[in-house]
Amino acid sequence: MFSESELPLESPPPEMVDRRNTRSQKY
Repeated sequence: MFSESELPLESPPPEMVDRRNTRSQKY
């Protein structure tokens, strides 16, 4: 089983989250 910090799809990398947040704020 994967740890909460090692989730492949449920917990994307910080880069992806940052990009999503920036996109949400920009648009």
